[in-house]
Amino acid sequence: MTLGILVVGRIWFQAFESAATFLGLLSAGIAIALRDPLVNFVAWIFILWRKPFVVGNRIQVGEHAGDVIDIRVFQFSILEIGNWVQADQSTGRIIHIPNLKVFEQALCNFDMGFKYIWNEIPVLITFESDWQKAKAILQEIIDEYSGPMIKEAEQEIIASAKKFLTFTKA
Repeated sequence: MTLGILVVGRIWFQAFESAATFLGLLSAGIAIALRDPLVNFVAWIFILWRKPFVVGNRIQVGEHAGDVIDIRVFQFSILEIGNWVQADQSTGRIIHIPNLKVFEQALCNFDMGFKYIWNEIPVLITFESDWQKAKAILQEIIDEYSGPMIKEAEQEIIASAKKFLTFTKA
């Protein structure tokens, strides 16, 4: 009886080994074939959990920039800005980006942390110019058109520095 159990057990064990090998190869093949949908799903969970962006944020992923208008299981959609339009104005195109791009490419969120984007306006002053007068004129224009906004921006900088550990000179 014991000998019979050993013989039958050995046959079953060999059959189980080949079944385990088959199932292992099958699951590896399925994982490779479904890599992108699985990573898109995991990235969707990441987007919902960590919230690197939400609907309404202006973001840039790789070379594509725009306003987030939809977040789904496998992709999110943005209303494109820029590209052939010279300003940061909508082009009217909707770009569908696979969720896995948040793991593969840099993600810039224009709305998170600090709602202002620094912009530089170059001013050319010749050596013959009175640079002190030019500076005074420019300062007067800045004060007139952006006075209230400067105080609000300073408050935003302070709040952002507390949340994201950024340090700036006030």
